[in-house]
Amino acid sequence: MRDRQKQQQTGGTMNWDVRGKGTRVFLVGVAFAAVLGFWTGDTGFAVAAGGQASFDQTSVLRGGRLYDNWYLENNKRAPIASNPAYPADGLLAKLPEQNWRCVACHGWDGEGKDGAFAKGTPYHTGIKGIRGMAGGDPAKVVALLGDKNHGYAEVLDDADLRDLSIYVTRGQIDINQFLDRKSGLSRGNRKQHAAFYETVCVNCHGSDGSEMRQTTPLGRFSRENPFETLHKIVFGHPGAKMPASIVFGADLVADLVAYLQALPEEEIQASIVRGGRLYDNWFSESGRTPPKGAHPGAPSAASLSPTQQANTWRCKECHGWDYMGRDGEAKAMNVKGIRGMVGATPAEVIAILRDDRHQFGGYLNPREMLDLANFVSKGQVDMEQFIDRKTRAIKGDPSRFQPYFEAACVRCHGEDGGKITSIPPIGQVARIEPWNALHKVLNGHPDEAMTPMRSFNTQVSADIVALLQTLKGK
Repeated sequence: MRDRQKQQQTGGTMNWDVRGKGTRVFLVGVAFAAVLGFWTGDTGFAVAAGGQASFDQTSVLRGGRLYDNWYLENNKRAPIASNPAYPADGLLAKLPEQNWRCVACHGWDGEGKDGAFAKGTPYHTGIKGIRGMAGGDPAKVVALLGDKNHGYAEVLDDADLRDLSIYVTRGQIDINQFLDRKSGLSRGNRKQHAAFYETVCVNCHGSDGSEMRQTTPLGRFSRENPFETLHKIVFGHPGAKMPASIVFGADLVADLVAYLQALPEEEIQASIVRGGRLYDNWFSESGRTPPKGAHPGAPSAASLSPTQQANTWRCKECHGWDYMGRDGEAKAMNVKGIRGMVGATPAEVIAILRDDRHQFGGYLNPREMLDLANFVSKGQVDMEQFIDRKTRAIKGDPSRFQPYFEAACVRCHGEDGGKITSIPPIGQVARIEPWNALHKVLNGHPDEAMTPMRSFNTQVSADIVALLQTLKGK
């Protein structure tokens, strides 16, 4: 220990590394305040020496969060105009809330076009990484951040620029020491530090990692986004109370990633049902105000009333209650349906939701994106099996679930289906728009305590709609 302290004082380096690959982390009084490593090429997180260093661990950790998302870390609004340095043909070109993030160009591994964002990958930009600046002069990084190409001097203050430069030159980690790059799996032991998750992380994320409804469940997220997961565990989440776990040692970080990757998938039925309600009306379901004006892809927007313009942002408006778009009941919008997306991966659906035509990336959070994608991929019902398109009659037995209607539906809708005066009588809706009725019986009504029937055989929902079609409430 005495020799290691001497090494720090004379300009050596101290490595934070995964077990068995280098020096284990240790804390040495004030020396630990220099958790500011430069890249050494064979270690995980190297800590620069120098008791006289002009920066401390707070700078490098905060810099890592700024690299992730500087406006969240600073509790500021996201930019409304796209970053001029981001390629016009890039996946995030129309999403300023994403393309102003450092990681959007340089990647979670810091290798840009030579790493996880290489040519042929979805987030490829052709921009080089920042790995070559590790161990460099922070002042040079500050100058680059403020140049015409980056333009960050206009949105970040001096302290931000300083912390971000300290991260770039002293805080980058070696992804390869924590993860297998090809598979994305952690090199850690999921059981070794299980108690850390079960006593610290569980308070926000829950025992299965799905407690926070605004984020993707941790099991799925850590398997699909291992590099981002590692970065957030090391540095914390921007603007949140999540601890920077690297201060507890590199072994714990690797073990924690392994623990997350072993967590279960989300409850798929719950995700599909909520996705169905988001498809119906995402701003009502999420408690948001609808965007101003009509959706950019909506035809004849100028002739629409404000309410009609807001409705163009609802998925069902273009793609229909039968999900067939212009080939079904939503002919007026002249947009193709989503039936062809059945069986697609959630990632494929999410990429479409974020594209220039749909532009939902700025409105839906990651969990909502996943729920909607799960509905599109796995939750659509073939309405043709249950509804006669010509007569609009449901193919069901109206007598089979009369007791269920009386026990569960009458309290809100009344015996004749006309008790709620703010909406048309449900009998009328079921006769005129049976696809709408079946969708709502399956998934519930957005932001309402209506019981979804998705867990039962779809014929059960069809029988309930058949009963609704017999109601005469006005």
